[in-house]
Amino acid sequence: MKRIISVLLAVVLGAGMTVAAFAANPRITEQTKKLADVDAGERGPGHQIWLPLVKEAFAEADEDLTMADVRASRITVRQNARRGSQAIASVDIKENKDKVASILITLTDPFTSTQPLDFETRLELYLNGRRQNLTTTVSGTLANVIDEVYSDTDYIDLSSGITALAVENARGVEAYLGQGVSVFVNMARNKEYYGTVTNNPDDNDIEIMTKLPDISEVLTLTTIGMNAEGRTVRLDADRNYYVYSRNLTYLGRSNDMLPYSTKYYLSTRELDVDDEEDEFIDEDEPEEIDSLEEPEEEPGDEEAPQEYPAQQPSNRNPSDNPDTGIPPLSRISVMGVILSLGVMTALLAHKKE
Repeated sequence: MKRIISVLLAVVLGAGMTVAAFAANPRITEQTKKLADVDAGERGPGHQIWLPLVKEAFAEADEDLTMADVRASRITVRQNARRGSQAIASVDIKENKDKVASILITLTDPFTSTQPLDFETRLELYLNGRRQNLTTTVSGTLANVIDEVYSDTDYIDLSSGITALAVENARGVEAYLGQGVSVFVNMARNKEYYGTVTNNPDDNDIEIMTKLPDISEVLTLTTIGMNAEGRTVRLDADRNYYVYSRNLTYLGRSNDMLPYSTKYYLSTRELDVDDEEDEFIDEDEPEEIDSLEEPEEEPGDEEAPQEYPAQQPSNRNPSDNPDTGIPPLSRISVMGVILSLGVMTALLAHKKE
């Protein structure tokens, strides 16, 4: 019996010591050097910019930071956009291909503009909720790829965020926008043309589809330079739908050439639209956009931009107690030691009996 108890005691003590050793690495508490500024140059929609959290930037780090370090030290990033905020879709902390925790900046996709957009944002890290006051600046230009159109051009694919530039006048050019949508455009020399299509219903679309369940698809167009009179749009659909505009005006069948609209509702049956739908129908057809260009902010105005925390998953384990001040792994070590002492006390009490 004594031998069994001795083995059990050794196992418990060993487990406590192992956990304590595993938690021996200190928590990162201070950023001592700023991350290098980045001039990304001209980049396309959806481009990703990575800034690794290298060991040289942190006081206690012996190696480049991992996501485990990020969670243990509750590291977050905040951005302060100075110019071109619409160029940046998100800022977060992710693991890069080398398993190093990195700040990830993702540019907007799609980018609905024919003109390049300069951007500049300032990034600051927070460790355990404390701002580090070391600013890294990331700048660049977001632009779509330019594809030239000549007088003999009869087709151009714009579905991947390409902008068409008419070097010469070109009539009846089929501009494919994606999702089976083509717009036939008379392009004027030195003008730029852009278009994209999404099939993600917004809240108003979902409300319409709920009341009119025969609508099976919604196509939303965002274009520049393509709104023209006449039947200029062709849909490549899997069946011959009944097609309706944003305000539920019947436009024709999907096998027909259709008038331009910023939204197409595709229905499997002819709709019987009555007055009760008026409350959620947009009466006016929106015009095409011009660009996403925005007025530049004054460089000296420090209060105008607002800081936004990056989207971060919860770093806290449900079992963590934030009021102890003890790192999670260290608390596990303490629990192991307490458990060991408890077993020893029980054994001594048993021996006295």
